[in-house]
Amino acid sequence: MIYGDYDVDGITSAAMLHLALQRIGARTEIYLPDRVEEGYGLHRSALKDIAASGVSLLITVDCGIRAVSEVAYAKDLGLKVIVTDHHLPGDRLPPADLILNPHLDGNPDHRILAGVGVVFLIVHALSTYFPTLDPDEYLDLAALGTVADVVPLKSINRYLVRQGIRQLRNTRRQGLFSLIQVAGLDLGRISAADISYQLAPRLNAAGRLGEARTALNLILADETKESGRLAQFLERLNSRRKQLTGLVVETVEQNTGKVSPDTPLLFAVDPGFDQGVIGIAAGKLSRKYHRPVLIGQKLDELSVFSCRSIPEFNITAALDTCQDLLLDYGGHPQAAGFKLANRNLVEFQERISAFAQSELDGFPLTPRLQADAYARLETLNHRLLDYLKLLEPTGADNPRPVFWLERVRLTSIRRVGSGQNHLKCRVVQGQDSLEGIGFYLGKEADQVPDQVDLLVEFGENYFRGKAEKQVVILAIRNSSSA
Repeated sequence: MIYGDYDVDGITSAAMLHLALQRIGARTEIYLPDRVEEGYGLHRSALKDIAASGVSLLITVDCGIRAVSEVAYAKDLGLKVIVTDHHLPGDRLPPADLILNPHLDGNPDHRILAGVGVVFLIVHALSTYFPTLDPDEYLDLAALGTVADVVPLKSINRYLVRQGIRQLRNTRRQGLFSLIQVAGLDLGRISAADISYQLAPRLNAAGRLGEARTALNLILADETKESGRLAQFLERLNSRRKQLTGLVVETVEQNTGKVSPDTPLLFAVDPGFDQGVIGIAAGKLSRKYHRPVLIGQKLDELSVFSCRSIPEFNITAALDTCQDLLLDYGGHPQAAGFKLANRNLVEFQERISAFAQSELDGFPLTPRLQADAYARLETLNHRLLDYLKLLEPTGADNPRPVFWLERVRLTSIRRVGSGQNHLKCRVVQGQDSLEGIGFYLGKEADQVPDQVDLLVEFGENYFRGKAEKQVVILAIRNSSSA
């Protein structure tokens, strides 16, 4: 039994190991926990059912490194257990028969791997014993899980994503082809950004609002009709996910009011919040206000929280200081989750806020953008585009370059998008001009000064088979204030 997780990293990890083990003749099944009913990680009731079903070997993917008591329970049930995970180990390791975790292998390059990257190395190692196994067949899944888990796109991850995207552009997986079609993407131009903003959210929607197995079934689907049906279902779930996320963000902002510069973190808990989207909402608010954000759904006796943080604040280390109050927790420095008895809510908020206050003292808690290079509009040309393509794939720890354009004019300004949230315009400097799009800058459309400075990313927009140079506007300011 392959025991995975309900996010894209966990799903692609499980799918990859399942397909690879089947290729060499193993009998495998996959278990994905339910986000709401079970939550992340190993659960005793599931382990009991797995053992009763006749399974002899349990392999975890993207989970298990902190499940000390659960692995011990699985061993008591007679299961052999292999733990494969990329999360940080705790003070004690689980009593598994074998543990494969990059934080234990001594190679610092491996510590940035996502769960699916760990599984890829396992498949790669197995291929030396089983010649029929070609690890390169699974690079597309490695790229999906690696980008979706927002791990650094450098070193080994850069290889996995760069090669995986090449494979994705020629995918033979019917399920992924259907997903790409539903998302309206050009198959031959799939990028890391497309995975981040188009494919991963649709796959994640299954675990957030339905069953993660729907996304797994899509990845494994090889029949056109079935894959089309599953892709359309995920599309509807994703639309619903956007609506629910917007409601959580709006509620938190209304209840919080104006955020003071002295407020070290945002904390919100409400029975009406949906567990499936609180992590996304926390991420949006953390980026907007540049501070840690903890959002929870309050149930009858306990609350389930998701956290997102900033580079200056390790949220998992912060939770370590309150572990005596927590029922369960885990995650990364920038993203984590935990469960908390409602009777401890007030004390927890006081303690975590005090810790954040001490850790962030002296740091300006305002969103900051920094340019990588000064540019004139005439230098944003096809020659530069060719150089920028060499930097791909871009993403976490390898962001797209940001250019500073000084004293430009914006013309043909209008709002676009279903909610009129985005700004569309023409950027003009002297005799040169480019199309510009500012995502979630729609409010700026009514008050753009005559002359502005911009921070932009430079690339191409593909529409109806035609490529056009454009800048993505990240920030606008009045040139007179420079």
